[in-house]
Amino acid sequence: MTAFVLYKFKGKVFDYDFEKQTRDYKVHRTRFTFGGMSQEKAGLTIDSEKCIAYGACEKVCTFSAIIPDPQYRINSTRCDECGACYITCPVNAIIAKLPLDESERQKSGKQLRTYTQNHDH
Repeated sequence: MTAFVLYKFKGKVFDYDFEKQTRDYKVHRTRFTFGGMSQEKAGLTIDSEKCIAYGACEKVCTFSAIIPDPQYRINSTRCDECGACYITCPVNAIIAKLPLDESERQKSGKQLRTYTQNHDH
């Protein structure tokens, strides 16, 4: 027999509804900790000083996590941290946890903006 004790931990609970049958967004994330463990904030964030409310981020977010207030913001419980908003933002206002090389971000963002202009998701 092996015995163990959890004295410090963190976790996440994801409630998925990919078809949006019971709510208007795909995922609801809840984070929790025990024993004083620290927790990184969920989701990406938008720098309100840089945001120009262009709307590309909201258009590509299939998780309905982008909230178009006067300045856009991200609802962290809905954000799946996929990065679509990050690469799409033309003014680099989305703050990623692991930033891409800037030229790669711009190239990918241009491709994603072109795709979303030509396709309905």
